Amino acid sequence: MSDAPTQCLPPVDPESLARTLNALFMGFQIIGFDWTYLYVNPAAAGHGRTSPEALIGRSMLEVYPGIDQQEPLISVLRRAMTDRTSHVFENEFAFPDGTLRWFYVRVDPVPEGICVYSVDINERKQAELKLRARLTALEGRRPRLWKRLWQSITSAHKT
Repeated sequence: MSDAPTQCLPPVDPESLARTLNALFMGFQIIGFDWTYLYVNPAAAGHGRTSPEALIGRSMLEVYPGIDQQEPLISVLRRAMTDRTSHVFENEFAFPDGTLRWFYVRVDPVPEGICVYSVDINERKQAELKLRARLTALEGRRPRLWKRLWQSITSAHKT
């Protein structure tokens, strides 16, 4: 494997890179092979209702007790870590207080462990769930509507 692509890139100042990652609206975090947070930008920390400082250097289980029971999140993170595979999925996260929020999540293997990108999609997901419930309710009414329509058509032909 050639290093040609990285040789073409200009050197990046670590402080400049940190400023850029911290400015992203998308959550960005790097988790080490020991499940310790190595880097967390403010957006990712906000998704977890905390600060980067409260996460960096601590393990996921220490910060979020019970996260090892969160499916499909934990299974996907483990697969990415062990199989070195990328994954994209939507995850409903249960906070310790019982609150639920939806996130778009992308996980990629990196030399340090895994990189997790996240976007809060809770409003979109709630709208989607309401729409599905309405469509289901309408589907349930369809046989009655067809029956009424058929009755009105057949009664119109009788007169």
